[in-house]
Amino acid sequence: SSGINAESPGDPVGTVDHTVIPFSIAIKRMSEILIYKANECTAKLNTANDVVLEEIHRLDHSADDSFASVNKLFEEVIDAVEKRRIEVLAEVKAKKDEKRKVLEEQVQIIQKEKMEVDSVVEELQQQVELETSQSKISRLRTASLTPSVSCLSRGKSYIEFCRVSGVSYQEAVKKLLADVGKVKTSRTFPSLCRASSGHCYCKAKEHN
Repeated sequence: SSGINAESPGDPVGTVDHTVIPFSIAIKRMSEILIYKANECTAKLNTANDVVLEEIHRLDHSADDSFASVNKLFEEVIDAVEKRRIEVLAEVKAKKDEKRKVLEEQVQIIQKEKMEVDSVVEELQQQVELETSQSKISRLRTASLTPSVSCLSRGKSYIEFCRVSGVSYQEAVKKLLADVGKVKTSRTFPSLCRASSGHCYCKAKEHN
């Protein structure tokens, strides 16, 4: 390098000091600067890429937790609906069993009376005394003309589940579940987020 003094057009007594380097060296230094800047830019881009990928990873985990919360909520609703369905079915079955018991008891009474009539008929077929036969025939005639209480049904087979009219349970459930919660998100960039914590106090142990 060498210092060269030169007159400035506007300053007849001014001096300028500068260093002259070969053109090849200047190109090499410029290339080194460009490569350095390119590597610096690449490193920052790699860091940014890692940050975004980590955020995507966290997003997937957060979404999975949200999916689990939603599923749990609707499973609770389904369990409640299923429980109520079983209760209503049990109520219908209880009414059916109650009616069936009354009718079956009446069937037993009818069968018992039928057996008694069959017994009388069998005796008549073996009876030789006219007076006794006439008495039994008269009793059978009276029984046939005047049915006993057992011949009349003590219960009806009618049973029906009647829905509340004018109510759409699909709409009711839809309205009920319309406000079960909301999805919260954040538009703040992760680098601008701050976490706060309470004050932490610690007491140093004294050493002799």
